[in-house]
Amino acid sequence: MKKNKLFFVISIGLFVTILTIIRLIWESFLAVPNHPEAVNGVLDLRDWEFSESQTIRLNGEWDFYPDILLEPSDLNNSEALSGQRELETTENWKSLAKNSAYKVGTYHLRILLHPKDLLETYGFRVNSIPTSSKFFIDGRLLGGSGNPSEVLQDYTPQNQPYSLSYTTDKDHIDVLIQVAHSESSGTILPFKTINFGLDSAVSKETLFWIMIQITVAAILFTLAVYAILLYMIGIKQRVLVYFFLLMINGMLIVLVSDDRLLFEFISLGFEARTRLSILTYSCIGQSLFLFSKHLLPQYAHGKAFKWFPKIGIVYILFVLLYPLKYLERFSFVLSLFMIIAASLIVIIFIRAILDKIDDIIFLLLGGTAVLHNIIWVAIARRLSLEVNFYPWNLLIAVFLFSAFWFKRYFRSVKRTEELTEELIRADHKKDEFLAKTSHELRNPLHVIINIAQSLLENGKNNMGQKNNQDLKLLITVGRRMSLLLNDILDVTRLKENKVQLHKRSINIQSVVTGVIDMLQFMIEDRDIEISNKIPLSFPPVVADENRLVQILINLMHNAIKYTDQGKITISGTIAENEVSIHISDTGIGMEEAILNRIFQPYEQADMDKDVNRGGIGLGLTICKQLIELHGGRLTVESMMEKGSVFTFTLPISSEQNEEKVKESFVNPESEVAATAFIDTPSFRTLSYNRDNTLFLGRTKLLVVDDDSVNLRVLKSILSTDNYNITTVTSGKEALEKINKEQWDLVISDVMMPNMSGYELTEKIRKKYSISELPILLLTARSHPEDLYRGFLSGANDYITKPVEPLELKARVELLTNLKQSITELLKMEAAWLQAQIKPHFLFNTLNTILVLLDHDSKKAKMVFEAFCNFLQTSFQMHNSNAVIPLNDELDLIRSYLTIEKVRFGDRLRYIWDVDNNIDSHVPPLSIQTIVENALNHGILKRPAGGTLHIRIHQVQDAITITVEDDGIGMDEIKLKKILERKANQKNGIGLYNTNKRLKQLYGQGLLIESRPNEGTKVSFTIPINNAQ
Repeated sequence: MKKNKLFFVISIGLFVTILTIIRLIWESFLAVPNHPEAVNGVLDLRDWEFSESQTIRLNGEWDFYPDILLEPSDLNNSEALSGQRELETTENWKSLAKNSAYKVGTYHLRILLHPKDLLETYGFRVNSIPTSSKFFIDGRLLGGSGNPSEVLQDYTPQNQPYSLSYTTDKDHIDVLIQVAHSESSGTILPFKTINFGLDSAVSKETLFWIMIQITVAAILFTLAVYAILLYMIGIKQRVLVYFFLLMINGMLIVLVSDDRLLFEFISLGFEARTRLSILTYSCIGQSLFLFSKHLLPQYAHGKAFKWFPKIGIVYILFVLLYPLKYLERFSFVLSLFMIIAASLIVIIFIRAILDKIDDIIFLLLGGTAVLHNIIWVAIARRLSLEVNFYPWNLLIAVFLFSAFWFKRYFRSVKRTEELTEELIRADHKKDEFLAKTSHELRNPLHVIINIAQSLLENGKNNMGQKNNQDLKLLITVGRRMSLLLNDILDVTRLKENKVQLHKRSINIQSVVTGVIDMLQFMIEDRDIEISNKIPLSFPPVVADENRLVQILINLMHNAIKYTDQGKITISGTIAENEVSIHISDTGIGMEEAILNRIFQPYEQADMDKDVNRGGIGLGLTICKQLIELHGGRLTVESMMEKGSVFTFTLPISSEQNEEKVKESFVNPESEVAATAFIDTPSFRTLSYNRDNTLFLGRTKLLVVDDDSVNLRVLKSILSTDNYNITTVTSGKEALEKINKEQWDLVISDVMMPNMSGYELTEKIRKKYSISELPILLLTARSHPEDLYRGFLSGANDYITKPVEPLELKARVELLTNLKQSITELLKMEAAWLQAQIKPHFLFNTLNTILVLLDHDSKKAKMVFEAFCNFLQTSFQMHNSNAVIPLNDELDLIRSYLTIEKVRFGDRLRYIWDVDNNIDSHVPPLSIQTIVENALNHGILKRPAGGTLHIRIHQVQDAITITVEDDGIGMDEIKLKKILERKANQKNGIGLYNTNKRLKQLYGQGLLIESRPNEGTKVSFTIPINNAQ
């Protein structure tokens, strides 16, 4: 024990020494050379030799003018400013601004240059001036961050590093910096010194620090990705998640500190930036604690370890919700939080050390590296030293923590491999034991069965009914035990590859018939029917007859065991070179989780619920291996309470004389019946003209399949109906067709090269909803996961191959009628909208007319005529058509605006910017709805009203219609919901209906742009070829 302690002490001491040496080397390498400092507001660099690789810091005494923001021109009036001038270092800005609700000031420095340095390009690197600044050089504003102002309302906080370059032909440079800070901006950071030198040196130094920070962030991000990938591929350990969070937090700390690179790519306000910075430091303590806790969970016991994560969540919420200006007062909470986290982590490490776990030295050294860095930074701040970005302690700590973790992981993997080998040896011994036991049990068992069978046959009339039934039960149980013993022996033989097949051509229909007869005894007293649906003309297969019988017995026995009542059906289908045999039942079925392991040895559907059904879970394992030895495969489909279907394949025998059976895309047995049924009048397709008149038309179908034969078959099946069918051979061609024309239904194969049916469906769904363009997918697989994938991508329906013509026609008719019903509903809704003249609009208009009759009869007549025109246009029958002339729509809008203009006077102003040469059609009430919405929900919400701008112009091959207002506008949340419609919603559907109709007619709907208190712009486009 003493040796271990001495080893730890020496190791840590040596490690601290190495860390200190590395730190000193780093600081000396990056140390700023000794250089002159500013005295009395002047920095004399006339004797300084500028370097191409190093910069200096503008330290020393600056002219400081408190509580005033001077312009460069103000410096000429030195006498007026002499009373306000003070000498301050920039480092004192924090103490000057800390105790003021709002503090402003101006720093001034004159830099004297040698004549030989004229016309050089100089650079300035401003790292941190809290919390807003403007940087003037020789009277020119060259940069800044935020907006300092003597008026608090005009002040904008921001503190982002920036670089400046400047070329001068004078022997001096005047630097003027306006600074401002408000208490509401929260914690004030130090005013970091400004780096100055040749522009090339400043650029090199800035790039060096940026690359260092990016490299560290990239390393941490790589480790985070590696950890989460390990978690996703199957190592479900929570420590991986917390290591991922730890690395992400470390990366964020690097990116929000020093050069604050994160904010160069993500635009955030000052408050959001500040809160994010505080949160990253808060979360690093939380994630480091959680990582340590789950890395060594056996040492993280006690109430403190249970409550600390909850306290951390409360503190994070406090940082998110508490006013920013008060957070500085509670900065000690963050320090206390970090101290508690560190203390708990130290407790975990101490417990692990006392327990002498392997590789604990890595954790100790990693913790030492973190502590060393914290102490170094604390000392530097205490002594007011400006330290450079130092990544090495962080990287060393991450490396050591990772080394400990990965060593434990690899040790665990090695131990797992050793245990696996032990399990394999134990499994082999178990198989040997079972095989020997089975051999020893078979003979006595057969003797028992034979004696019982003999007693039953010879003494049937002498033993009585009860004894006869007992003997039958004994024989049944004996046969089941014999099957179990055979299964155990077969499993052993299959594992040792001792099973040899004697293949020949076999008529499977007769084999199935024989097996059904063999198993009749199992269903004599049960309400179960076994049906053989394999036809006599079914082609022979290549198989070992004995093993084929065993396969069928096991599969059918399994179906009988899990079917209490109902039907078991054996059927077959033919592929090109193989047949598929299906054993289906109407039993209890299986859950999807069980399907994934049902073919593993000793697995059963539910060991708890089905213990009385017998068996030891070897039958399906044997079947699968035997079928694979035949060159086939075994699969299963099942639904709870619906039953299961086991399917296995076998190769077709080449010894047959009949014509070779080919795979068929269509089930021929149903083709005749389907054709006869579809020809009945009930299957005639209904279509609609543009003007909404009903007619027996041709519905447009787009069929997609990379197999031209399948396309011809589909077209042949559907050609008997009134369909206009277009076929394409790829998803790309289909998208081109969809973008150019309107379709009623898309029928697509799933398995296609380049773009699958799933991907095609997803791309279509980006433009059309499931009601706007139905999609029917064709697939050869009907597993639940395939159906789920298809519906998830946006398909309306699914049909499996080989296709049943009757089913295909029925589904096509259902989907096309659905599409047309939705279209009809939208048109009826549009007609309903135009019929809804709101009572308050009617009352207000009539009231306006009555008032004007007493004061201005001419204006009253004008309003009355506009109102009559509005009513006449609203009740025109053709407004229920799909489109109407643009001029009719504009007449309605003119009448509406004329009435509203009289009602609201100067509160309503509108600009009519319409190209009179456009002869086009638009959906009825499409523009009117937008205008009314802009007026009632935008302009008139302002007390002073606003201006409505209506623009209609032809741009290239399209007509653009725009309605823009300067009303109250909308925020992003309301903007996202404006075109959504909830169930049972009866109002507010005008824009929703207009958008849906536009998308159906032209493939694209409304484009809405809006900002709060600035207004809203709504526009849509009609292609020229669709405008008439």
